[in-house]
Amino acid sequence: MMLLLALFLLTSCSAGQISEKTEITQIDSSIASISAPSVKWNDRIYHETQEEVTDIGEEIGVIETQSTDEIMETPNNHATSYSPGTKLFAIQGIDTSEAIAIQAGEKTYYKAVAK
Repeated sequence: MMLLLALFLLTSCSAGQISEKTEITQIDSSIASISAPSVKWNDRIYHETQEEVTDIGEEIGVIETQSTDEIMETPNNHATSYSPGTKLFAIQGIDTSEAIAIQAGEKTYYKAVAK
């Protein structure tokens, strides 16, 4: 009788561990679906890269709104991760229909490429 009780308890604990692992996997897959930081400017969507840019051209805009909403449904000058007031710049030698620069710090700019 004790043997059956012990076997039952071990089986119950194992099932609980399996369901905990399943929950963790589901959380990880939802995190993976979060989009890369994006900016909408001039009716185009640009995805930020980790590439720093030094050949900054003229200022072309300023982020006016920020949210994690679907970016296609947002107005121009919108960002998913940059706050209002963040400046956007052209990159020397690259057409703005291909890429722009996002000012991330006083002298730090990241390239964002058109989708």
